[in-house]
Amino acid sequence: MKLNPEFVLRTLDDTTILVPFGRAQVDFNGMLTVNAVGAFLVEQLQNDVTEDELVERLTARYEVDAETARKDVSSFLDSLRQCKALLD
Repeated sequence: MKLNPEFVLRTLDDTTILVPFGRAQVDFNGMLTVNAVGAFLVEQLQNDVTEDELVERLTARYEVDAETARKDVSSFLDSLRQCKALLD
């Protein structure tokens, strides 16, 4: 899976947001605010990765157990799918 290229990550002051443009802006009229972990996952999704790879990278980067990481990654990916920011 990979991030839809019509979504870009931007940081404004202390806030990081995922912003749609082009056709994605018509389909999803809004933006997603993400925390540091969400921004990390979006950066990983710039390249084709699996959910398992995201979980591994998250546990390597942050002090989180695999079970918690898997739940968080799954939830985050569901959010991206709902706004069509994720290409499966």
